[in-house]
Amino acid sequence: MREVNKELMDCIELCFYCADVCMFVSKHLSCDSKRVKEFCDYSAKVCEDCANECENHEMHHCKKCAMVCRECSRVCRELTIE
Repeated sequence: MREVNKELMDCIELCFYCADVCMFVSKHLSCDSKRVKEFCDYSAKVCEDCANECENHEMHHCKKCAMVCRECSRVCRELTIE
């Protein structure tokens, strides 16, 4: 039986959660929701958490994920500036 890398599994779960949050936010942004600021604030935080976690791993796809998450966080923060 193959041993599971707990740290990597936590990273993968966070990546899937981040993707779910981003999909939720993008859906509600397109509906001009009254909660856009709250959604974007939360999404920015989740994306930062995901980026920080992915940067702990040397794999190319983790580095790419971290870069994309940082950009998504930046865009979300820009959308919440009043």
